[in-house]
Amino acid sequence: MNFFEHQEQARRKTVYLIFLFAIAIMGMILALYSVVAIITYMELQTRRSLISPELLILITIGVLLVVGFGSGHKILQLRSGGKIVAFSLGGRLVQPNTTDLLEQRLLNVVEEMAIASGTSIPPVYLLDHEPGINAFAAGFTINDAVIGVTKGCLQELSRDQLQGVIAHEFSHIIYGDMRLNLYLIGIVQGILLIHILGRTMLRLISDGPTVKRKKQGLLVIAGLALLGIGYIGFLCGRMIKSAISRQREFLADASAVQFTRNPLGLSGALRTIGNLKDGSKIKTPTAEEASHLFFGEAIRNFNHRFFATHPPLSERIERLENLPVGTLSEDISPPERQLTATLETPEISQLQSTTIHANPESIITEIGTTDRAHLNYAQSLLFQLPEAIKTALKSEPGSQALIYGLLLNTKDKTIQERQISHLRATESPELLDHLWQIFPYFQDLNPRYRLPLIDLTIPILRNLSIDSYQHLSQQVQTLIDADGKLSLSEYTLQVILLHRLAPYFHPTRNPKTLSTTLPEIWNDCLVILSGLAKVGHPDEQQAIQALRSGLQQFPDGPKKTLPDRLIPTNIISIRRSLRRLMNTTPKLKQAIVEGCAHTVLFNHQVNIKEAELLRTVIILLDCPIPPFLETL
Repeated sequence: MNFFEHQEQARRKTVYLIFLFAIAIMGMILALYSVVAIITYMELQTRRSLISPELLILITIGVLLVVGFGSGHKILQLRSGGKIVAFSLGGRLVQPNTTDLLEQRLLNVVEEMAIASGTSIPPVYLLDHEPGINAFAAGFTINDAVIGVTKGCLQELSRDQLQGVIAHEFSHIIYGDMRLNLYLIGIVQGILLIHILGRTMLRLISDGPTVKRKKQGLLVIAGLALLGIGYIGFLCGRMIKSAISRQREFLADASAVQFTRNPLGLSGALRTIGNLKDGSKIKTPTAEEASHLFFGEAIRNFNHRFFATHPPLSERIERLENLPVGTLSEDISPPERQLTATLETPEISQLQSTTIHANPESIITEIGTTDRAHLNYAQSLLFQLPEAIKTALKSEPGSQALIYGLLLNTKDKTIQERQISHLRATESPELLDHLWQIFPYFQDLNPRYRLPLIDLTIPILRNLSIDSYQHLSQQVQTLIDADGKLSLSEYTLQVILLHRLAPYFHPTRNPKTLSTTLPEIWNDCLVILSGLAKVGHPDEQQAIQALRSGLQQFPDGPKKTLPDRLIPTNIISIRRSLRRLMNTTPKLKQAIVEGCAHTVLFNHQVNIKEAELLRTVIILLDCPIPPFLETL
């Protein structure tokens, strides 16, 4: 199952979740109706039938209003993404400049995973008061996801074991599980509101004025009924979470092993949980609503398999330890795929770009997956970064200086002086000092390192104030405009930077409808593929052939009349089309990516600049694509 099939499955599970939710509500309505009908029958002392359509309608409306309010209110609270969940669980944001060695190790592992998988580096939250071993990922998209870990994870696990746990959480980020998990929190909260109302009613009866014994008895019965029916709703919520979560944990375990090629790391973490007094238990009172998000079983109230949100530890360990590393999947990296590029300190700027030999099908295989070679690549890049760059990445001025350094013109000294003069007049001495320290490394920077360096600035830059973020955006635009034109490298840097930061400064709700058919997006596909063909193939006839090759990858593409010329494009039209193509179903995104890959790789080879432009387009479609290695 590839990335797009996982995404499509996640969409189908959302429909399944709504179905289970509807069944739970129907059951609660019928139970509540039965209780109210019996009470009414007893109170009126008549022989009228217990069946009353009017009463059923009133109760249905009441339950729907209560549950709808509870779910809607909770989902609105969660609209800011995973950080709300992290705060509710007592999480503390781990700052990139932390001096705690265990926290530094955690951040390094997360950075490695993000760079290797081609995702944005998520904020990391530490649950300081949780001695158990557990972790979670939460968010609506890969760009607003967060990762949370307990103190026990840092103190009890080795680096390999921690790496296995983090890889497990990254699989939830990549495969679209998080959105479903957040909606599940909201849905279960709505169901639980009936239980809360019953408990409140009983408290008011006990604390309020005395009424007639008969009426008080009826009110107590009504309160107990709401309490009991709400508890049934609670059990239904547990069953829904169990039905949705259990199989995904097995899949996440398998994905983590594919990522790290080390099943003993993950199984070792699970064994440590089994041997620890606190296990994976989460003590905070809000753990129940988020229990299905965690790496391990967070609540011990229910040990029955029917209600458990996670498979038994023994079963997960057995599956992992009986899985031979050499037969994990068909796409294990052959020798020619192994990492051949390393970073030499401090000559990071002296590495030259090479030609990548690839086929379009390999691009689809790479999306949403990664392997040990990519992880080695990420570890090598992070370990061998010059100290001046590492220092800059620990502060806001330093991270902004790194972005400016990537934009300074290294070929035209006149333009570079114009850019530097502008920065001297508008930036602080601290930022300029960082810039002079790191700029020598950017003189002949290999294009393959631009995207990782941009991503490494995100953890700090997402903490900017709104005014500082707007200032950064304006400075980026001014530096780009210095030579009166927009190069591919400048375009790549700008759009990736803003795409990664947008969820934190310009949160927008996802579109209610997605494009599902090719005719809706055909013109936009023509724009994007024409732009890629023009960049990758200087010969016009070859570019047209590349465009036609890409368009033939779309559903019914061969049946359409293919263009015999390139569509006129510019940066504005490409941006506009990409914005629309982002709002498509996973299956259509797969066709778009296949079309882009066949266009760029028409001759089965591409230089690093072209490859990174292809990666940029894929990233803007919110598809995680690992870095291209020397060969594919």
